[in-house]
Amino acid sequence: MKVSIFTGSIKESDNTIALAKQIFNGLSKSGITCELINIKDFNIPPCEECEECNLITDICLQISDMPTVYKKMEKSEVLIFGTPVYWLGNEKHILLDRFKPFIINKRLSGKKAALISPKSTIKGDSSTSIIEFKRLFKALELEYLGNITADNYVLDDEQKEDKPIHSFIRDLTYRILESSN
Repeated sequence: MKVSIFTGSIKESDNTIALAKQIFNGLSKSGITCELINIKDFNIPPCEECEECNLITDICLQISDMPTVYKKMEKSEVLIFGTPVYWLGNEKHILLDRFKPFIINKRLSGKKAALISPKSTIKGDSSTSIIEFKRLFKALELEYLGNITADNYVLDDEQKEDKPIHSFIRDLTYRILESSN
């Protein structure tokens, strides 16, 4: 089984990356092949809404690194998306806009997906991200395995020992392992 964890963080040491690394470590210790991918490391411009993926082919024709990201998704059985909750300048939205070919070609249909996100200090902000991703997962015909939403997880560049978070990570790891049987 292969799991790809995609993060949309623009900072290397933030809550989303810390959570993603904890999940990566937990899954790896369970014998699952994992890859941690930060979208900011790729050249992915926003969708131009050219409709070429609808009219001519079922892939995006825009020149970018997106074909590499698409291949990583296609080769994985489970996709985990780690997203910060801030909205402006967020790689998450660029990536979400680029899923249109997969909605058309159904190449991700039947795969599994999960979401990790730190909680926002603004009430309801985290739930908005969860709703947005659940809608995407449904459109892509992905089985939703759940989400981990955690309070601030990085403190002075050190990870907090947060027993509830470790419990959520263990639970998600278990759900991923069970879904492969």
